[in-house]
Amino acid sequence: MLAFLVIVLLASGLPSLRESLWGEREGTIKTDDYRTRIVVKEGSHGTWFKTFTCTYRKTNKGTLMSGYCEAVETTNAGACDTVYFYEKQAPKVCTDPKFPYLGVDDMCHTDPQ
Repeated sequence: MLAFLVIVLLASGLPSLRESLWGEREGTIKTDDYRTRIVVKEGSHGTWFKTFTCTYRKTNKGTLMSGYCEAVETTNAGACDTVYFYEKQAPKVCTDPKFPYLGVDDMCHTDPQ
């Protein structure tokens, strides 16, 4: 019974531990002076133990349309070194092939907005 309780407590604490070690935060950072830029896939092991700063584009109701996320590494001296980045995958909201693009008005359109 005690082992079960320990497992339950560990499992319930892992999501908050994960978010404190890595994850996404909304904001912007300056990355144009970094030497190396590396593309990673959203949710892959390349994103582990890195905190990504993301800029999101959302509809008026808050549905994600697009996003761009970056995590930076510096040298021991604090100099800019590496940027890891990925494009945030938006949920597929528009399923009609005639109107495939979600607009800021939360309606589906023929062209991207």
